[in-house]
Amino acid sequence: MVTKYVADFLGFGHLIRSAEHPNARHSENEIYQHITNCQIFLSYNADETKLLKRRKQFKKSLEVLYGLVLEGNIGEARRGTLSKLFFGTRKRNPMTQLGYSVAERVVAQAKVDKTTGVDVGASIMVFVGLHAAYNAVLAVCVPRNGALFDG
Repeated sequence: MVTKYVADFLGFGHLIRSAEHPNARHSENEIYQHITNCQIFLSYNADETKLLKRRKQFKKSLEVLYGLVLEGNIGEARRGTLSKLFFGTRKRNPMTQLGYSVAERVVAQAKVDKTTGVDVGASIMVFVGLHAAYNAVLAVCVPRNGALFDG
C-alpha cells in the first residue's frame, strides 16, 4: 500500500500494474524492492562485507526510480502550457494531484545541473518519496511505546 501511495505521489502510479492499468510495465513488488534496496543501503552499512553488493543494488534501484520520476509529475510539471493544452494531462487521484503541486514548486526552484546533467527537481522528488515511504513504514510498524512488532 505504501508503494502505491509513493508511486502516485511521484506521478508514476499509472506505470504499476493494477486493475486500472493491467498492461503497465512494473509490478508493485518490483517498485517496493527498489524502494527497499535504497533504504537498506542508506540505513544498514555496518557490515562491510555486504557494502559493495548493497551499493550496486542501491545504484540500480535509484536509477530505475529516478527514471520513473522523470516520467511522472516532474516531467509533467516541466511541460509547457501549450503541450498540456494539446496533449492533455493524465487522470489524477488526490495523491497524484498533491505530488504534482509539489513538483510544480520544485520545478520553479530547481533546474538541471549543467555540469552533471542531473535533474535536481527529480532528485528532490526521489528523496521526498523515499523519505515518505520510510516514515510511513515506521508509523505502521512502531507502536507508541517504541517497541517493534514481532510479526
